[in-house]
Amino acid sequence: MARLLTWLCIAAVLALGGCESGGACDPGGPCECEGGNDCYLACEGSGCIESCHNLTNCGGVCDDHCHFECHDMNDCTTSCGDACNASCHNVVSCGAIVGSDSVYRCHDASRCGVHVVGTGSTVSCDHITTCEVVCEGSCEVDCKNTSTCRVYCGGSSGTERLCNDGESCGC
Repeated sequence: MARLLTWLCIAAVLALGGCESGGACDPGGPCECEGGNDCYLACEGSGCIESCHNLTNCGGVCDDHCHFECHDMNDCTTSCGDACNASCHNVVSCGAIVGSDSVYRCHDASRCGVHVVGTGSTVSCDHITTCEVVCEGSCEVDCKNTSTCRVYCGGSSGTERLCNDGESCGC
């Protein structure tokens, strides 16, 4: 009986994870997580609006024309389709996979890692200790106030370019 009660308490605590929308989001409407430890948002369809803040960890997955923002936490990840507009700031680490014609902004973090699938995307890193961007197609990368900024053209095993602080580069 004590073991069952323990599992019920753990399940109740996990259910209070801070996702206002329960983790499932509808396109066009806001979907937000705040407070707590971990929250993971998922939205199917075009035009999702997701945000996470004041958590330990958060992740969001959405389709094309997605807007995703996270801030004030340890770790934040997102995966979105084409024409995505995402930002991650005031965190320890940011990670993202974005599609073609997307904009990803990362600032005020220790680490930022972005994988650009497709062409025509822009990534900016500002006030980042280490920024690494992998571009499978053409992309533009802008690094400001970074200690290390690396761009890999042609995928993760592609040609490495070091972008000095304040320098724009890309593939």
